[in-house]
This record gives sequence, C-alpha cells and structure tokens, in this order.
Amino acid sequence: MPTDSKPHRFWQATQRQGSPALWAITALICGGGVLAALRYSAATTKAEVRVTRVRVADFAIAVRSRGEVRSVRSDIVTAPQVPDLRIVKLAESGKPIKQGEAIVEFDIAPPEVPGKENKNDKENKNEADRVKNYPRKIVVHASHDGIVSILPNFRGSGFTPPPFKQTDRVWAGAAIAEILDVSTMRLEWKLEEVDRGKVRLMQPVKVHVDALPDRDFNARLDWISPIATVAFKGMGLTEKTFAAYATLPNAGGRLKPGMTGTAQIVIERQPSQLLIPIRASFTEEGKPAVYLQAGNEFVLRPIEAGKRNDTDIVVLKGLQQNDIVALENPAEAAQRARKLQ
Repeated sequence: MPTDSKPHRFWQATQRQGSPALWAITALICGGGVLAALRYSAATTKAEVRVTRVRVADFAIAVRSRGEVRSVRSDIVTAPQVPDLRIVKLAESGKPIKQGEAIVEFDIAPPEVPGKENKNDKENKNEADRVKNYPRKIVVHASHDGIVSILPNFRGSGFTPPPFKQTDRVWAGAAIAEILDVSTMRLEWKLEEVDRGKVRLMQPVKVHVDALPDRDFNARLDWISPIATVAFKGMGLTEKTFAAYATLPNAGGRLKPGMTGTAQIVIERQPSQLLIPIRASFTEEGKPAVYLQAGNEFVLRPIEAGKRNDTDIVVLKGLQQNDIVALENPAEAAQRARKLQ
C-alpha cells in the first residue's frame, strides 16, 4: 500500500504533439480534470511520485512552544554569617542526596588571640576562652531529598563564573548550592504574544521531552504570567513573551532538571474529520486542489478545504476516505525524470 514515506508506482506521462482540439477532447474525457501528462511533449516519461491516502482522524489545532524541565521545589544552601570561610568538603553537582546528608563543610579561621594591653586578667581570660571554644568547622545538611546543583562562584576568575569547589574561600551569605526536589517537575516555556490570547488556564497540555522519546506526559496549563517579558532583538525590534508552565508528576523519576521538551496546548479539537497533509494541497486558479490518482495517472481535482493546523487540512468536499493523492506536483516529478534520462 502506498504511504507518505514510500514512493508509489511509476507515473507514466504520455503525450504526442497534436492540435488544441486534441487537448480539449482529452480534458473532456477526464471529466473536467486536467491530466498533468498533457503538459509535456515527451513520448513517454516515467516519474516516481510520492502519494498518501485520504484518512479520517481527529483534527486538532494546538499552540506549541519549546521549554525546559525544572523542579517545582528547590532550596538554596547559603554560607553562614561568619567571616573568612573556606570550603573543605562539597557534594557533587548532579548527584542525588538524602535529607540530613552533608552538602557543604566550611573551615573557619579562628580569631586572633587578644593582647593583654589595657585589659585585666579576667578580660584576657574571657577572650582566651572564646578563641579556644570557637568552632573550627560548620556543616550544612540537606533539608530534603533531591539533586544537588552547585551554583556559580561570582567572585571566581574568568569571564564565565565557575561553580564553587573545594578550597574556595566564600563570603558570608554566599549562595553555594541548590537542592532540587525531583518528585514533581514542571515544563517552563514562553508563550509568544500572538498565542497568548488563544490559551487559558487548565487547558490540556501534552508534553514531549526530547530525552524520553518513548512517552508523552499529559498535564494542564497551571500558570501564565500576567506580565509580558520584553526582549530587544536589535534594530529597534522587540519581542514580547509570557512565561508559562505545566506541572508534571515525575513517576519513576525519569524527568531531570535541565531536560528540554515541547509543550502542545490543544485549543480546538474536531473528531472524525477527513484529512490530507498540507503538502498534498495545491492551488488551481486561486482555489485549493489535489492531484488525485486515477489509474496510472493523476487528475487535478478541486476540493473545498476547511481548517488547517501545522500538518493537516480538513477536506469538506471533493474527496473520499482512502482516495490516493500526490504529495508533489506530478508534472514537476515528470520534468525531473526527463532531465535524468
């Protein structure tokens, strides 16, 4: 059976040079259709033409956007409010961590032993005891299960800040790491301004993650930013987008932060429609038409087209289910074949 991906049988275009009357008779025999074979004067031309069958299926119009998988919940691990800290141990970025496990350990430089000038013995003893009992390290533990993400050290060297590492000295309150809860994830993306008015909250969203091609995730549109983000494209041009996300239950833990995917928001669905691919539709005198297979030839058949999406067109009149139509202009296919002869 012919399919989209495999070429159909050879299409034979045959015409001998003749009078305009012959053209008219031939067109009449074809019932008003125009044989693509009549466009050439070659005695015999064979061309491989890709075809598809007219099918009945559900038709949907959707808004599609690219986005990134992120954790719904995350905690930032910061350095304590203590001066002159040095990292001596640090969890590995991207690795799972359990609640209560150590994320980072800091070494603390003790204060200098005070001098005895202008102080009595009691004051000096108190200062010495404080230095003696001063903590030598501080350990920060994970507040929940998750994945560790080590953050950039903005005081590091280089044009791009490197992530924190062992032996780095840090300042009080520095953000060292992030613990990402991966039990529930979400796909975050940006809606283009032209699509913002087409969607609404709680609409179904089908999420396809590039790294997991074997399945799609069913979700709902949970949030749309009420404020547009303006991006300057140069030459005085700007682009407005609206941040949005859909929550994804991470059953099996296969979703990981940073994965990329596509969100498809279905805004209209029509069941059991007669469909052809967009590339099977051509224009004849400004109206839609198809090249319908009739035996070993193709007849240009006018159709009445309905709505279309990114891939398909709804056919209202002119075709029936299982009709075979060309996915390219047979005349152009014949012309290519002639050049190869």
